[in-house]
Amino acid sequence: MNKIPALIAAFAVAAFCPLTFAADEEPPANPEETTKASTEEKEPVDMFEILDYDENLDIFNEPGTKTPYTGPVFSTSEEGIRESEGYLKDGREEGWWIEYHENGNKASEGLYKAGSEEGYWKYYHDNGAFESGGVYKDGVPVGKWVSFFESGKIDFEGNYVDGLMDGDWTFYDEKTGEARVIKFDKGTQLTE
Repeated sequence: MNKIPALIAAFAVAAFCPLTFAADEEPPANPEETTKASTEEKEPVDMFEILDYDENLDIFNEPGTKTPYTGPVFSTSEEGIRESEGYLKDGREEGWWIEYHENGNKASEGLYKAGSEEGYWKYYHDNGAFESGGVYKDGVPVGKWVSFFESGKIDFEGNYVDGLMDGDWTFYDEKTGEARVIKFDKGTQLTE
């Protein structure tokens, strides 16, 4: 008799949980895996070659229509080098995206939500070294951001409030490591 409430609870969780895994499966290590799993039904298309871009609405449409495109996409340079790959939902960037430098190394990676950066993003120098990282909320940088030189030494660090530099920002000399602090108040520089 005690098993029935447990079975009902298990069924309710399984039925209403948007992403569930079998007992012998592990959830994806990163959001990219979730996006890949949901995009396997369509082949990726070159978003600038195949799709129609509507500048007024800032969305990508199915070719020859006004229907927003949903599915996996990529973009390439004129030389045929992959520049980015990700997913569009209702014509806008959604889910995990990766952008590339001309040499093929990763330039950035992070999540989009309804066409805006969301959550933690990473940026890389063209040699593959980590360049910077921080959090976006609705496409606006917020919280602590840190940037590094290609050498791996710290370049600068500081906080954003609603997309504006705020508080103490510390800038470092790459050769000497000497730090210089500049104060900001919601984007306005207060000190040299």
